[in-house]
Amino acid sequence: MNRLSAHPGIRAAIIVAFALLAGTLAGCDKPSKEDLLYSAQTYYWQGEYRSALGPLTEALDYNAADPNVLYLMGRCHQRLHNPREAMYWYSRTLANFPGHRGASEGLEECRREVGADAPQTAADVGADLSASDKRERAMGLVRMAEEYARQSQQNEAERRFQEAIAVDGNLAFPHAALGRYYLQTGRNDLAKDELKRALQLNPDEPGVKADLARLGG
Repeated sequence: MNRLSAHPGIRAAIIVAFALLAGTLAGCDKPSKEDLLYSAQTYYWQGEYRSALGPLTEALDYNAADPNVLYLMGRCHQRLHNPREAMYWYSRTLANFPGHRGASEGLEECRREVGADAPQTAADVGADLSASDKRERAMGLVRMAEEYARQSQQNEAERRFQEAIAVDGNLAFPHAALGRYYLQTGRNDLAKDELKRALQLNPDEPGVKADLARLGG
């Protein structure tokens, strides 16, 4: 057997690529929700939990209340040992599908792991996310935005950058990333505003001073 095809991660990537390509060839501007969910499930069953989060996030654009997508988000984060983040997604699953047994069980497992101070509602969980969880979520959105930018999907790219900023207004790097995107697309005034904001939040944010120097301050 070919070594590459035998490797689970590579096999998953190949399956996902064909699924997404099929949606593109069918005339879609972007993959359907079904293709995205299939891709995420493929990654999940191959143990590629972090890779599954990208298509799941995109699938939520089609239906932010889909219990299948919300539940799988919870499962991925639980497998990645992010119990508080998992609780958030399980709580959202139950808010939209109160009888979801898997979400109920996952939520209780995470509550036991977190301990006595575990938040009780989705809103509580969202407010309780650690700084590292918020940073990770923002980084994922920035990576997604940059991928849309490479595909010249400007509206999608800017929306993801803004979502990354909204995760935590005190993070500098999403502002820096958006500023560089504006710089690359010739919108220098907007670029300067975002880069200055990044510098205010973190005077040592990598590359920001050099980018501002290119813009004349």
